[in-house]
Amino acid sequence: MLNQTVYGVDFGSDAAKIYSLRKDRITAEKNMIAVKDGEQVIAVGNQAYEMLEKNPPDIDVSTPVVDGMISDADRGGFVLDKLLMRAEAGRGISPILYFSAPLNMSRIEKKAFCEIGLIAGFRQNHIYLIDQPLCDALSLGIPIQRTKGSMIVNVGAQHTVISVISGGQIIISERVLTGGKRIDEAICDRVRRMTNVLIGTRTAGRVKHAIADCFETDDARRMIGMDTLSGVPGEVIVTADIVREAMLSELEKAAGEAKRILTRIPPQIAGYIRAEGIHLTGGTARIAHIADYFRSVCGAAVNLSPAFEFETINGLREIAGHKALHKLAYTIGNGK
Repeated sequence: MLNQTVYGVDFGSDAAKIYSLRKDRITAEKNMIAVKDGEQVIAVGNQAYEMLEKNPPDIDVSTPVVDGMISDADRGGFVLDKLLMRAEAGRGISPILYFSAPLNMSRIEKKAFCEIGLIAGFRQNHIYLIDQPLCDALSLGIPIQRTKGSMIVNVGAQHTVISVISGGQIIISERVLTGGKRIDEAICDRVRRMTNVLIGTRTAGRVKHAIADCFETDDARRMIGMDTLSGVPGEVIVTADIVREAMLSELEKAAGEAKRILTRIPPQIAGYIRAEGIHLTGGTARIAHIADYFRSVCGAAVNLSPAFEFETINGLREIAGHKALHKLAYTIGNGK
């Protein structure tokens, strides 16, 4: 099994993570591509990200994934191909590809995942999809077949997935359009409205990682942006209060939806979830005291995952390496 060329891919809106079974290694890079004049690819992954907000008008820097869905299969396939080469320097013979995929996708949306796999050099019958909540559950150690009620809240870059698993099935999975990138945009907007200084989303992301906290603090950072009144670069003091208010305006959407789901599902399942605690994961879950915030809104215990953004790819690692778990994978043609 270890000699097979098997890959797990978590192709997210912010980062692409690739697991190689043969090397037993996870490679992660920004899911970005830089294209000059609409056709010449000049950088992918972290190299493309370094160009973001510094690129001239003739170079477009973007992600091929929007809100967890493939928005550009051609560019997505190119990114995947290059990152797979960086991960293992070759695909091997008859490689197998496992994608984590959002639940409740249309057939067209599922087909887009297969298209980027085909562009990256995989055969159609060697491309499999696995529901993301199941990947998260495996990584979290949730017994999928035996749990009577488990809730997973994965706060990603552009969206949050809230899922409930019971009796071996995902009984509900909702996507909320909020996450780390949307928090960055909210910080930019709030800084501009309060100081008339425009900062970029990369700058907002840096200040978020540095001082974001769901509780009140006195921290602050001096940042450089563009004064919208004079049109010249200017300094601005971004306080933790500004960051927190922008952040909570987004996080309350996810926490509120989790609370709503708890009140909507059967009481006995909700009871098991409250006893076990809500599982909180995803890259944005690293924000200080976010578990306490969700606990206060939902009125339930919250278990904060230490894996954060690597939860899904760790689940794919489990599936790729254990034959008994391959039954969780499916193709478009098998009727799911």
